[in-house]
Amino acid sequence: MNIQTLNKHLSTLTLHEQQYREGKFYDFSKLEIVDVIENQNIYRMDVSYNLTNNMFSVKKNSRFQPVPPHVHSWVEINYMYSGSCEQMINGKSLILHTGEIILIDCETVHAIGYTGENDIMINLLIPKDYLNNTFLSRLSSDSLISRFFINAMNSKTDHNSFIVFHSSHSRRLPVFMNELLCEYYSPSMNSAEILDHLFSLVVSELVNVFGHDMSNNLDKNSSFSIIPVLKYIESNYQTSTLEKTAAFFNINPNYLTTLLKRQTGHSYKELILMSKMKAAQKLLSCTRLSVKEVALHVGYDNLTFFYRKFQEYYHCTPNEYRRKKNGE
Repeated sequence: MNIQTLNKHLSTLTLHEQQYREGKFYDFSKLEIVDVIENQNIYRMDVSYNLTNNMFSVKKNSRFQPVPPHVHSWVEINYMYSGSCEQMINGKSLILHTGEIILIDCETVHAIGYTGENDIMINLLIPKDYLNNTFLSRLSSDSLISRFFINAMNSKTDHNSFIVFHSSHSRRLPVFMNELLCEYYSPSMNSAEILDHLFSLVVSELVNVFGHDMSNNLDKNSSFSIIPVLKYIESNYQTSTLEKTAAFFNINPNYLTTLLKRQTGHSYKELILMSKMKAAQKLLSCTRLSVKEVALHVGYDNLTFFYRKFQEYYHCTPNEYRRKKNGE
């Protein structure tokens, strides 16, 4: 399948869509009612979608019929392939435009507005364990911004929330999503692994979108955004101090300490340590530098202190880590 055949496949009316366009709507009253909010029934839609092998399932949202408020047991990622669509989440209305994505946690009450012929939305239905265990474990040590994203997901996705990604200007996201959809609808011999990696690419790009969004949206309690600070720490971890960082951003060091702790859950020293240990881990894995040279490169003059910190962080010595990575 290529992009042209994908477009044709997604644009073609399904049997249900033909019926909905003719006014033969689905009877949601047959579903279980789990709650009533402001005189509206809340339905449970735990239907038997193909969530096999702990992976995600892909379906096209049926056009020509709105979906009433409902909940389900999986995490849902909605990707607006074309057109636009109204989403109502916990009583809040928002419009998803072409190229944008919304992540909705399991058991979150949400509804979908009417979609016309050109409004094509893709639903990724994801078992909670897959998102947490498979995906997040890959991102957990990539960067401070990845960690910040994970913390936001863990705090926001609390069975009552969602995250919108303003990804319409992303160059990579439509490429990754198109490849994922082509592979899903026309699977190759190694489809499961390819889909797994494509999904990781999709959400890795969402981390970039998330960071950009955070940089452009000021902290609610101040005129300050935390993402540039995390970028600064990652670039200057060898020699930077709290005072230097605070001076660079022209803010009080004590306030910076409070802001970092509140928004990341970590102190300035912990964030510096994370950056140093990640850099050391990469050097041990990808270069032949001695342990002493690695320690100096990441900002440690005291080799004994570096050994102790590395062992606390990775639960092994630098040499043991290198042997393990090299398969020795």
